Amino acid sequence: MAYMIDAVSRVTGATIKQLIHWDRTGLVQPSVAQAAGKGSRRLYSFLDVLAIKTAVTLRREGISLGKVKRCLKFLREHHPDVEQPLASLNLVTDGSTVFLISDDPGRAVQDRKIVDTLAGGQLLFMVPIGRIACEARREIARFAPEAAAESTGSAPLPARTSQRRIRSARKGVRAG
Repeated sequence: MAYMIDAVSRVTGATIKQLIHWDRTGLVQPSVAQAAGKGSRRLYSFLDVLAIKTAVTLRREGISLGKVKRCLKFLREHHPDVEQPLASLNLVTDGSTVFLISDDPGRAVQDRKIVDTLAGGQLLFMVPIGRIACEARREIARFAPEAAAESTGSAPLPARTSQRRIRSARKGVRAG
């Protein structure tokens, strides 16, 4: 399916002037049919529309056009096999830079890479707080069971007393 520039402008929020400029500068070019002189029509694919919508979103979130171009240059250099990087890769922004989140389905979310596309590919690391908390609880329970009981609000029972209470509870008898 091919989309004309008017429809792309309405769908993405980019002005026609922006689309023409982005085509001329190579930011996002129509992949179905490019302009070939006066009166010719630009025809965009669905991936082109997604890429334009991503660029518009980045701009709206505070990323300058120059930064969007630098980000796209980085993505094209490091992912040459991806036809339309702005439409296919997972990007996140904080309003001043654009991060690429690796999409490796074989890895856990906390083990995926985050790359700053505007800082030359500087690698960032996720800190999986949930996993760290679970590991800390296990270690505390292993090395300091009394501290683990205090943190949960119950004191540990001596082994014999707790076993007696469990057996007595099963029989319906109260242990003393």
